[in-house]
Amino acid sequence: DCSKADAAAFTVNAPNVKLFTGFPKGRTFDLGGVRLKIGETRLGWATVSLVSHDATGFDRPGRLLLAATGLSHNKGAKFTFGKDGTSMSCRGDDWGRGGVVNEGVPLTLSLPVPAASVACWALDERGERKASVPVSDANGRAQVSVGPSWQTVWYELAIRN
Repeated sequence: DCSKADAAAFTVNAPNVKLFTGFPKGRTFDLGGVRLKIGETRLGWATVSLVSHDATGFDRPGRLLLAATGLSHNKGAKFTFGKDGTSMSCRGDDWGRGGVVNEGVPLTLSLPVPAASVACWALDERGERKASVPVSDANGRAQVSVGPSWQTVWYELAIRN
């Protein structure tokens, strides 16, 4: 979708996969009942994927994996920024060293199920649950807000009966 100037976006709306990559520019994306409202990131772009682990879709019981990333780079990488403040590149061959730094993306996810039927956890680098993330009710829909404060880019959601 290149219909909004300087805000191209690519989306996938499949029965068990929802994906956004591009420049959200304050828009909300409805992907077959799953809504994504992506906040500001360092360079104005993000990639968000939501996958139904159990292939049950997004409105029936099952487990979901959410990943939301912005800028990612090695620790210590040196960058040159463009005049517009949104473009950047590594300087020469100074890519830094091991240990990847990922920008957490502020995101509100809305699912077409009642909030009482959904649980969410922030995951650590091993995919283990490290903290419970609140799920709120938004007009009868489950709503989850994630972002840098959770210090992760991966989340598990469970839709229960």
